[in-house]
Amino acid sequence: MLLGVAGLTPGDWTTVDENVAQAVREHGFRTLQLRVPDPLNRDQATIERVKNAFESAGLALGQTVGEYGGGLVSDDESVRRDAVEALKQMATFTRIIGGTNTYLRPGSMNPGGAWWPHPDNRSGQVFERLVKSAREAAQAASDEGVMLAVEGGVVCPLFSPERTREFFDAVNSPAMGYNMDPVNYIANLEVAYDSTSLLNELFDQLGHVTIAAHAKDFTVVDGLLPIRVLRQRVGAHCQQQRDHLRGL
Repeated sequence: MLLGVAGLTPGDWTTVDENVAQAVREHGFRTLQLRVPDPLNRDQATIERVKNAFESAGLALGQTVGEYGGGLVSDDESVRRDAVEALKQMATFTRIIGGTNTYLRPGSMNPGGAWWPHPDNRSGQVFERLVKSAREAAQAASDEGVMLAVEGGVVCPLFSPERTREFFDAVNSPAMGYNMDPVNYIANLEVAYDSTSLLNELFDQLGHVTIAAHAKDFTVVDGLLPIRVLRQRVGAHCQQQRDHLRGL
């Protein structure tokens, strides 16, 4: 297992140089997530500079993440196809840069954002469109020799560990891996106050397909509507980080 970081450094992948890579290493991490606004903007000189920066600092190239939004589940076929194509291009970029996997966000029917709620996100039609998009992208990832790493959460079509497992069974591709981010599944106070049970369910349902994980924490807000969950730095509040790491 490699401990890595996302968001420690400003900018996208093109800003990574030896100073950035060394700063990541000095914090004790072994990899850095690369954010890629445009996977077609991949000139060879920049690619070599980034790869050399990773190598000089002793970092491994791991996960990339694209900026294709939430269109994988769109009911507008042209929007859905564009999102799939962007994800395919991310798979190509990941292979060229030497990474192992690229992040897959399931998307949302909410035009405001890929991680915003919408009543249709839990519908069968949206789930089927996500499966269709994922199958197409997974084939491209397999052809490139990399993997996709899908994440779930209560506001998206993969709203529970069980639903996420159904997604893997439906896609049925060895190129599809899971990016475990337990805090995303905090749907109510029962789960918030017993996050260990959530972790156990995630590992029971999805441990065999987990290839990456995001670690963050959360806190429950005092008030009449306390399930407004705020993300926090790791170790700050409620998430059982030790159990998470042991499971991985």
